[in-house]
Amino acid sequence: MAHSDRFSFEMEYAPGEELVESYDWVRVSGGGLAVPILVRVAYGRDGRPIMTGLIIGDDGPAEITADTLRSIRVGALMEQLFEGFDPGGRPPADDFDAEVTWALMYDFTHRTPAPPPPERRQGRSRGPTDEELQHFAEVYRREIRRSPRRAMTATAESVGVSRATANRWAKLCREQGYLDREDDA
Repeated sequence: MAHSDRFSFEMEYAPGEELVESYDWVRVSGGGLAVPILVRVAYGRDGRPIMTGLIIGDDGPAEITADTLRSIRVGALMEQLFEGFDPGGRPPADDFDAEVTWALMYDFTHRTPAPPPPERRQGRSRGPTDEELQHFAEVYRREIRRSPRRAMTATAESVGVSRATANRWAKLCREQGYLDREDDA
């Protein structure tokens, strides 16, 4: 497959209501940010909070530059956002402010959980099941729309396989008719 550095643009594309309205977003400003941002967070399969969405510049037109992007220190932002939050350490009911803050944070992070890893058969593997291939193809098509240049890597991470296995599964998906050549980046 030939690699292309060309982008694919959809001029009429607008995020669907499900993407923007079905999740909680937190507005972040200060901390060296060049412009305010909105972040969406969930828990990853390993139990740690992960950023699952980012909207840059929510307060009017402002130029987004490489410096703007570098000002978004994801690690520091996530560390500060979750500072002192323990999902298993619910505060006492008589501390109303702490209880409300904890409940909002718990709901915020648990509303959009990461998908569970696929169940793997025990023993020597003879390859993916048809169900696994269909799921892989669905995830891959979604990732192609999101980010064509890193679709295979994102798909591999999402379904819990290595990049090499993802490439083999994509080939199997094409052979089985679950993916077309048009589904490639």
